[in-house]
Amino acid sequence: MTSKPKRKLDADLLTPSEIERLLRVCSNRAPTGIRNRALLAVAWRSGLRIGEVLALRPKDIDLDAGALVVQHGKNDRRRIGGVDAGTGALVARWNEPEVAEESVRGLVNCRHRSVSDCYHCSNIPYNGRDNNYF
Repeated sequence: MTSKPKRKLDADLLTPSEIERLLRVCSNRAPTGIRNRALLAVAWRSGLRIGEVLALRPKDIDLDAGALVVQHGKNDRRRIGGVDAGTGALVARWNEPEVAEESVRGLVNCRHRSVSDCYHCSNIPYNGRDNNYF
C-alpha cells in the first residue's frame, strides 16, 4: 500500500508593502499600537512564526547584540535569529516603563494575560484584512 504524497498548501503571504502599511496603521502613541508594531516588526524582520513571536520572553532578546533566541521553534528546535536596529528600537520603545505599564509587561503579558491569549494579538493577521488596510 502506497501513501499519498503530501500536498503542500499555497502560502498566503503578505507583500512587503502590505506589511509596511499594516505597521503604519499601528498607533505611535497608544501602548497597544506600540506593542502591535513591535510584534509585527519582530515577526517580519526576524522571520519568526507568530507562535514563536508570542512565546518570546524578555531574556530571549538581546538588543545590544542584535540577536534573539527562539526556545521552541519548528519541531521544538532552538534557534538564534537576528534583530535589526529598527526592530530593536520598536522593541525598546515597547519596553519603556510608561508603555509597558499601559499595554504589556515585556514580551510576556497583555493586561495580566498571556499575549497569545489576547484577542488583539491573536487577531493581528485578520484585523488588517478586515479593515481594508491592504
